[in-house]
Amino acid sequence: MADAMFPGLAGLTPPPLLRVRQTFPRPRLEDPVAAVSAEMARPGVAATLDGKRSMAIAVGSRGIAGIDRIVAALVGSLREKGIDPFIVP
Repeated sequence: MADAMFPGLAGLTPPPLLRVRQTFPRPRLEDPVAAVSAEMARPGVAATLDGKRSMAIAVGSRGIAGIDRIVAALVGSLREKGIDPFIVP
């Protein structure tokens, strides 16, 4: 059947296949809520947000433990700066 679909490949032997396992680093923050607060307190962040009235926060929970606390910290930081955040799933 493969010969009929791909006549130019007739007679070719495919190379051997190997099983490959790939692992990606999974860095973790000890205290992600504190990390959000620290990032929001960095110099220049306030200037970037100055004059904003509302802001979308894109939130996806895939593989993030404690996402509710992290997003709550971000929402709280934005509200402290007078911004009305809304969440986009």
